[in-house]
Amino acid sequence: RYAREISLELDVQRSHNCYYVSRKDNYQKSSFLKKKIDFPLWKSKSKKDFQEDSSYFFPSIGVVFPKELKGKLNFDFFVTIYDLIPLLYPEYCTIEFNVRFRELLQSYVTEEQIHFFCISENTKKDFCSLTGINPNKVTITLLAADKEKFYVCQSKDKLQEIRETYNIGNSPYFLYLSRFEQRKNHKLLFQAFLLFIRKHPDSKVKLILLGRFFDRILIKDLVDFILKEELEKHIYISWFAKEKDLASLMSNCLSFLYPSLYEGFGLPALEAMQCGAPIIASNTSSMPEVIGDAGILLPPNNELLWMQAMERVYESKKLQQELSEKSLER
Repeated sequence: RYAREISLELDVQRSHNCYYVSRKDNYQKSSFLKKKIDFPLWKSKSKKDFQEDSSYFFPSIGVVFPKELKGKLNFDFFVTIYDLIPLLYPEYCTIEFNVRFRELLQSYVTEEQIHFFCISENTKKDFCSLTGINPNKVTITLLAADKEKFYVCQSKDKLQEIRETYNIGNSPYFLYLSRFEQRKNHKLLFQAFLLFIRKHPDSKVKLILLGRFFDRILIKDLVDFILKEELEKHIYISWFAKEKDLASLMSNCLSFLYPSLYEGFGLPALEAMQCGAPIIASNTSSMPEVIGDAGILLPPNNELLWMQAMERVYESKKLQQELSEKSLER
């Protein structure tokens, strides 16, 4: 979403000497780019010349900084750093990815003419600490939720539609939305929800999890957990959610749960807040910065505290309303 919004904005506001640089040569065919793009797109094997006295924006360090541009001080380059997960938590990535990430990062931090954008204060702190980069070369560019896609949606017809689509029925539900990988901390979420169901066996509350599957072993472990603890009626998992459904899903949940161990920013939490969802999230990395006092922030390793927070929200309409109002104010 970040790359999409940047590219759209550059397409509208760019000057003749400001360019968006993509590592994918098919970006100009992407559905979110409505206008014809007439500025250069660059990929790792491209030998297209760059215009002198120009500025170029790299949305990520997806490719090694091009050798032919090294030392070109008459260029301005800007690149976004989202997080430093391969350096901070190498166990969550493959060895090959960790090695590649270090190579990519090194190719940028050694270039004098590059200015960096970090998507949170926490990411900037990690970036400067781990690379020794001059903080003056780093600007914080906070992310934002799309107001057209994330809003308070109380349409009864839409609510009924999502209840049927995502196997919710008439049950109240907790919602999780993000990719499936180890650092997202699904196991704590499942353990806390199991404690909740054991304490409230007649509640009919469901846990809805939506997101892309990146870790097959994790998915197998989660499915095995569901079967072992007989939670099939209480948990629904899907790899796909339509964007047009997200506002209603978030607006009508008991709480949006975000137990991640580390986030460069945590955009799904902000999107849920814009929909007025009560938030329960981890108190780690950038999440206190994003959520502030608008949600309940908890250690990401204590399933009992998470169960108790879920219970408090479930049992108190007043607390749900207070958290919802804080989300919208934030």
